Amino acid sequence: MNKSNIRLPLLILALSVMMPSQFAQASEPVMCTMEAKLCPDGSYVSRTGPNCEFAPCPGEYGGTEPDASSPPDQPPPTDPRPPESVPGGAGGTSPGHPPGPMPPVYEDGQGI
Repeated sequence: MNKSNIRLPLLILALSVMMPSQFAQASEPVMCTMEAKLCPDGSYVSRTGPNCEFAPCPGEYGGTEPDASSPPDQPPPTDPRPPESVPGGAGGTSPGHPPGPMPPVYEDGQGI
């Protein structure tokens, strides 16, 4: 068998392996990262659509206008207490939990 007779079957084999993977990639769903964009009115929008672009802010082209009957946005009240120092994040506690270190949780999900 000469070289040209070997190359053709190898080329056909390579193409048959590559073609299904090209079609499979086109049918996979698009997964966007969970990021949020702060809009001028204080609301947040997330990424959406096939290109994972940010949705328009309310009042921007394609967005919805704010409801005229709703009260204007007000900043959240500030807490006069200083935040607690928490490694890797902002200070504060979860509702219903006292400040301080968390009790250990064992593998079975039970704490002390």
